[in-house]
Amino acid sequence: MHGKISIKRISGLLPMLILLLILVNLAAISFIGVIYYRIDMFENATGNYFRMINEYAISVLNSDGNISALLEEKYTNLENEFNRMNKLLRNGTVLKPPEFTSVAEVEVYRAHIRENASIVRTNLSNVIQRSYIHIGFMLAISAGASIFLLLSILAGRYAIRKYGKEITAGLEYMEKILKFEMHPDFVKTDTNIVEIEQLQNSLLNLSSDVLFNRKLIEKGVHGNLDILLSEIMDSFRKRMPCERIALSFLSPTGNLVAETAVTTYKTIFLNPGFTEPIASTSLADVIKSGEPRIINDLDSYSLNKRISRSTYFVLKEGIKSSITIPMLFNGKCLGFFFVSSRQKNAFTMEMMHYSHRILNLLKQKFYIEYLLQQVVSETSNAFILLMEEKDNETSAHIARMSRYSYTTAMFYHDNVKPLEPRFMREILWYSPLHDIGKVGIPDSILLKEGPLSPDEMQVMKNHVNIGSRVMEKMNASLLERVSFPLMQTAVEIIKGHHEKYDGSGYPEGLSGEGIPLAGRIVAVADVFDALTSRRPYKRALPVEEALNIMENDMVDSFDPEVMMAFKSGFPEILKTFEELKEI
Repeated sequence: MHGKISIKRISGLLPMLILLLILVNLAAISFIGVIYYRIDMFENATGNYFRMINEYAISVLNSDGNISALLEEKYTNLENEFNRMNKLLRNGTVLKPPEFTSVAEVEVYRAHIRENASIVRTNLSNVIQRSYIHIGFMLAISAGASIFLLLSILAGRYAIRKYGKEITAGLEYMEKILKFEMHPDFVKTDTNIVEIEQLQNSLLNLSSDVLFNRKLIEKGVHGNLDILLSEIMDSFRKRMPCERIALSFLSPTGNLVAETAVTTYKTIFLNPGFTEPIASTSLADVIKSGEPRIINDLDSYSLNKRISRSTYFVLKEGIKSSITIPMLFNGKCLGFFFVSSRQKNAFTMEMMHYSHRILNLLKQKFYIEYLLQQVVSETSNAFILLMEEKDNETSAHIARMSRYSYTTAMFYHDNVKPLEPRFMREILWYSPLHDIGKVGIPDSILLKEGPLSPDEMQVMKNHVNIGSRVMEKMNASLLERVSFPLMQTAVEIIKGHHEKYDGSGYPEGLSGEGIPLAGRIVAVADVFDALTSRRPYKRALPVEEALNIMENDMVDSFDPEVMMAFKSGFPEILKTFEELKEI
């Protein structure tokens, strides 16, 4: 890590560095000692040599030009001393033997002896001078090593002392965060020590988790699993390469029902509401083990294997890795939590444990939210059954219109702009409630077989206001207990499905995008089903004729983008028409 100090590196290198510097000092001192010893040897050798050469010179002077045996003996001794000294000093001179026969030659020989002595003296001076230079150099190395050693020790002590202070500060931060006296964003993060940075990062992660867990625990009931999953998606994305989190629940009949999913990408093939027998998936093994499962290469996992339809769909979405965690209550599995990534080998055991911990915190909340949604859905179905008893419209009409609306919403999501999964599911749930207000219309008008008079038509139109008042009261009552308007989409469908894009509809004469999108979608589906259905006062039109009327005669009544989505999904619309048409 550039520019960072590691306590581990300091603690590992400092003893080695100290030992190295001590060895450098010892080597320098030893070298200086050796030099002093050699200087002493040089001085002793040259002193002895000069004494002997003086004696030899006197003997030569007293020889009167005659070489005696004593003179030759003294020369031999002087030559031996000269050779020994010459090895030390490397004189670069030669001591000639006595070869003279007259007094004149003696003077020449004495001059040679003096020259030899002068060269030896000069060489000795040079050797001693160089030795002192070496001594100075080694003393400088020793002093530098000592200073560096001292600075290293001081730097090490400073780093360790700073480490201790930052550890203490980190513990104080942790204590404050755990007591919720400060937010982790205020934790100090400027440091040049690697371990402190790692400690602070761990502190930030842990403190963020503490606050996030507290936030999750303190959350009220939304009545909306999509919102809850969206709120925890950011936390997962900070910890791992996560592009999809999802929930599925087990039905009493053993089917796995895809409840909701939050993704970072647009195209989704495994939609909410998808159902598959648990026996046809590998999740039965997860239930049996009761433990989370990681698959880090779904392509290889699925190779040469019969895979479930749900696995096929997530592969089609580009998912490569997944974590699957069973939701267990008293040993019974009620559903699954999925974390998925488009990267291979995306997940580690640590990531799986984090996901498992979040699920354990939220599984009860997940299940409560799910049950609340089911209660709302079943309440809607009860309203629909009540309306069927009252109105002459059939359950087939309600089912068709609901499916037409859902298909239009899906193609709007794919071709116009993204919609929340919850919104599309509520279109499916609540579109059958579009005419719920008809329960308040007198039977004489509601069940009349012929055309309605203008006055009767005004009474009939009032079904929108009746239905919207019922749903608004229900929505307001639920809002006192949950944090999300559960029935808002139902209100928008009821109030908006008779409004027209050009403003000529009722009850409020809204126009354009002033009409809620849910109302604009259901309006197209309702008109299409009305045109293609038989009534006592009209025949059923062929689907092509009905579509032609909507595109030409009623073009100003519909949102052009919604109409485009309806036509894009027309093959699916036709499948629903053939499947649920009245005989």
